[in-house]
Amino acid sequence: MKILLVVGVAAVGYKQWSQYQHNRELAALAQQSPGGFIPVSMPSQAPSGHVYILAPLNCPSVEARRADELAARLHQLGIPVKRGSGYSLQFGEPTEQAIADAKRASHILEGPVPAVFVNGMGKSNPTLEDVLAEYRRAQ
Repeated sequence: MKILLVVGVAAVGYKQWSQYQHNRELAALAQQSPGGFIPVSMPSQAPSGHVYILAPLNCPSVEARRADELAARLHQLGIPVKRGSGYSLQFGEPTEQAIADAKRASHILEGPVPAVFVNGMGKSNPTLEDVLAEYRRAQ
């Protein structure tokens, strides 16, 4: 019984440490962008040069309305934007970098809605200012 307890504590400790390391890596990556975006695999549906906003379409939820408002404001500012409700990836041979980018995209998708993708970068629930900073940085 003691051995099982030690193994269980070690497993929980390892999982906590791994999550801590992952969060530190994401925080370091986010500091490289003025808006806190991190490098990700872009969704297949995202047109090049557009801001892709991912949230439920035609939904009355607060999150979906926030995504619609963000898209409308970006459109008013002349920034190409596309709203969508799905995320898929297509790539050939999975490289280490492609797998890391896909894992970071998964992290974004698990965060608060909307998920926003701009030129190979992504962030959960960014402000308009965050999106503008990242869009302009990439131009």
